[in-house]
Amino acid sequence: MAFADLPNLWVPLALLGLIVLAAVFFSRSP
Repeated sequence: MAFADLPNLWVPLALLGLIVLAAVFFSRSP
């Protein structure tokens, strides 16, 4: 499986990962 063959899959997953990281970062901040 090549990531280049699934551009419509890793793009939204990357965006979702950024959203999760942001949520965790803000939840950890006082």
